[in-house]
Amino acid sequence: MTTAELNEALSYHELYKMCREVPGEIVDCGTGRGDILCLLAMLRGLFSNTLNKSIISFGSFPKHDGAVVKDKLLEILEQKNCGKNVIINVGDPATTVPEYIGEVPYLTISMLHMNIEGYNSSANILDWLLPMVIPGGIVCLSNYGKSCGETDSINELMEKIKIKLRKFPFSYGPVFFVK
Repeated sequence: MTTAELNEALSYHELYKMCREVPGEIVDCGTGRGDILCLLAMLRGLFSNTLNKSIISFGSFPKHDGAVVKDKLLEILEQKNCGKNVIINVGDPATTVPEYIGEVPYLTISMLHMNIEGYNSSANILDWLLPMVIPGGIVCLSNYGKSCGETDSINELMEKIKIKLRKFPFSYGPVFFVK
């Protein structure tokens, strides 16, 4: 593990501690390789009850067969004994997020993790899910300052509502704000 990877893992540990006592689920948009999904599931397994918070993932896995990636991620999580109450939605988040919200309109979010590169996708996910992040909940931005899409959509949001972006002094990212 590199120093940068350790710094990132420590950042997610701190973010998890911040949302641990906030009611609501953990939502991961733009799951990618699944490393942050696995880390969040392991942190939940270490510091909470796996039934206390669901972890809901949205990922398109464009370079791979999404069903195979989903099965592999669930297998890894089960091997690490932290796969209970993890829901992986495969497909374009532009489709799967509104479908999920339609099925679970009462969703409350304690941590929203975004790893989205495109502007439209980032803006839409914020429009759909930010209202479901409860006061005191965390919005975590993996690509802020790295991808113009996520950066631009957050900058626009900051013009509309007052949010203060933060990061931990020991790590380059992720950037986050508390709702």
